[in-house]
Formats: sequence, C-alpha cells, structure tokens
Amino acid sequence: MREALEALGIGRERLAWFPHPVRVRRLIVPRPAYEEHNFVYDAYAGLAREVGAWLLGRRPGGGGGPAWLSRTRYEKLSQGFEDEAVVEGALAGLGVEVVYPEALTLAEQVRALTGWSRRGGS
Repeated sequence: MREALEALGIGRERLAWFPHPVRVRRLIVPRPAYEEHNFVYDAYAGLAREVGAWLLGRRPGGGGGPAWLSRTRYEKLSQGFEDEAVVEGALAGLGVEVVYPEALTLAEQVRALTGWSRRGGS
C-alpha cells in the first residue's frame, strides 16, 4: 500500500492513524471502484495505470517468455484449483516462468505483468 500511495503523491504525513476510538464529525467514504468478479470502473483502470507507470519508471517490464501466475503459495487461497502444483510443475518443466505474486513487491509485480502482457499473455 505504501508504494501505491507514494505513486499518487500521498506521503505518510497525510494519513491519519488513531490508536483509540475517535468520533469524526464529517467523513466521506467512497464506494468501491473495483469488486473482484463483479465490476471495475474506468477511473480505477486509469488510477492503476498511473500507479503502474510511476512504479515502472523507465525500467523495462518482465522477462521474455510465457509466465504462470501461481496461487500455490498464497496463504489465504480464494481462487485456484485442485492440483495446481502439478500443473505448475509441468509448466515449469516446459520453460514457463512460474511467478508467485505475493512474494514480490508491488513494483516487481507491475514489472512482471507489464512484460508478460506485452508478450501476449492473458
């Protein structure tokens, strides 16, 4: 989250943290711009591109071959499928890069996926 906020020019000094209950006189809580498997607003996509561009800087995207985004090491598995590790092993044996997104920083994820999407991945 820190990396994404920095990309938007929001420093730590602009965030509020309360170690105890606090009453807030006026609070605006925006509706979600994205809901997994349901909807995404154009504004969310633009924001994601802006953050991604900042994180990439002038560095190139990921490697040159196909990639598999693995969920096998994700502790709170919300998606995936039975025997994914078997598929992962077979793909790795064929030279497919196995990527564990949760083990990468946000910038590393953006670099990997940007390079992957340019190679025609979907």
